Amino acid sequence: MLLVIQQLLQQALKNAIQKQLLPGFSVTSLSNGDKREIPLSLISVEISDKEEFGDYNSNLPFRIAELTNIAPEKVGSILTSELRQIPQGDDLFSQIEATKGYINFYLSSDYLLQSLQTILRQRDRYGYVIPKTGRNLVIDYSSPNIAKSFGIGHLRSTVVGQALYNLYSYRGWKCIGDNHLGDWGTQFGVLIYQINRLIEGKSRRDQKEILQNLTIKDLERMYVEFHKQLEENPQLKEQAKEWFRRLEKREKKALQIWKLCLSLSLREFNRIYKLLSIKFDYSIGESFYSRKARILLREIQKKGLAKKSEGALIMEFPDSNLPPALLLKSDGSTTYFLRDLAAVKYRLKKWHPKMIIYEVGADQSLHFRQLFQAVKLLKWDEVKLVHIAHGLIRDKEGKFSTRLGRTISLEKVLNEAIRKSEELMEKSETKRRLSSSEKKEIAHAIGIGGIKYNILSYHYSKDIIFDWEKILNLQGNSGPYLQYTYVRCYSIIQKAQKEGVRLGKLKKGTSLNKDEIALLRTLVKFPDVVQVAAEKFAPNLLCDYLYNLSSLYNYFYQQFPILKASEEDRSKRVQLTLATSYILRK
Repeated sequence: MLLVIQQLLQQALKNAIQKQLLPGFSVTSLSNGDKREIPLSLISVEISDKEEFGDYNSNLPFRIAELTNIAPEKVGSILTSELRQIPQGDDLFSQIEATKGYINFYLSSDYLLQSLQTILRQRDRYGYVIPKTGRNLVIDYSSPNIAKSFGIGHLRSTVVGQALYNLYSYRGWKCIGDNHLGDWGTQFGVLIYQINRLIEGKSRRDQKEILQNLTIKDLERMYVEFHKQLEENPQLKEQAKEWFRRLEKREKKALQIWKLCLSLSLREFNRIYKLLSIKFDYSIGESFYSRKARILLREIQKKGLAKKSEGALIMEFPDSNLPPALLLKSDGSTTYFLRDLAAVKYRLKKWHPKMIIYEVGADQSLHFRQLFQAVKLLKWDEVKLVHIAHGLIRDKEGKFSTRLGRTISLEKVLNEAIRKSEELMEKSETKRRLSSSEKKEIAHAIGIGGIKYNILSYHYSKDIIFDWEKILNLQGNSGPYLQYTYVRCYSIIQKAQKEGVRLGKLKKGTSLNKDEIALLRTLVKFPDVVQVAAEKFAPNLLCDYLYNLSSLYNYFYQQFPILKASEEDRSKRVQLTLATSYILRK
């Protein structure tokens, strides 16, 4: 519907210009000199969250008022008059009005009833857009660091990244999910140095036993200990650098220890991803780009974009306020920046994306500004690069930190969520009807769903304080509340089927009370909400919508009989229940 209204406004504006109803205003005023068409992207249409402002509204009159001496109220009146003269096909709107410079659109009851039938017919594919050739999207998300426990800090990137993948897939994009593992860099010099000290001078048999018994916790402890020792002995930093240089040269001992760290980490990561039901199309680590980075460096040098600085190589960014980025360290080691740039080139060549999304914390904002500027300087294929700079998940003392030894295992958090859900179920009347395996399955859905929803319900830019009461809140705006609403719908549908309730197609003119209309108005907006949530990279907008839908349905359920209603109302209300269940499930 957003697109339909944009097109109607576009036509109304063109008609007003042709009739000279907007003196001094022309198509070129809004279209950057293009005399042929007004770009739809310049015509803003919003989904209204208040009934008095219609189902949709536009501030286009204000945009035109800024470019003319005509008041927005008058512009709104002119455009509304023109809109009413455009044939609207199936009588989409019951009313189009101009109010204080805004144009409000009210969906008609007949359109709402028609849309209800569309939802019931399409079910889980309501609003689905068939993929189009050339709409490829790479999403870089999760990206945990090897040799560290999968901490709660990576939960946000993992969950939000997967949600964006799902949203864009539903909107017709071919999505490629890439888990860019942090498996290279100076931190591995630290670990190789520490592990080498542990096995140095030992027999081969003892070395093998020590290495086989190492755990992620051991690696984390060594990492923390190194940085404590570094405060007293700064020279240790050179030892770590030297071991990383040896790793980049693929020396046998360095590679052996690095592969051990990789194997230990991947086992843990895969357990976490299984708990979260997260899947990637590719998991490509930084190490994959190490040699590609050196090949890319030659290209950068040929283009005259590399500059020597104190024995290192840097890339400067003229005409911007960005500091130079380090390409090659003075010791000859590649950098995270250069490897990330090599990853961009690889993705462009392999997948030909129109857009690459990086779901990475806000503390990496400078890095991505430099990276995106470097892509422009290299004049690679036109691609939209987006950094979703999420905020932190904090404890009450501040940011979680592996280096300081203050972190929290995500696996423990997820298992604790499931355990708490099991405790809640023990207090429920439904537990008597469930087998042991069913209880475990439901506890998993409630616990993991609660955590996921809690993360997604915040705008990605906001910090979240780690607090169990908020993470597993079973009332109000929470995952379990949405699940509860779905189960309520499903239960009614099952009873209706047992009772043989007939669901005849609702005819034009079928009466609807104000609460049925409110529910239906919300249901039909699902495709538009998905579109806006994707375009704004904001799954929280979908969470807000689903919470509102659930609240409306539960209020409707409390106010009106469904299965005990008259035959006409029963059929209508069961159909509303079915539609609600389809959208909540999707």
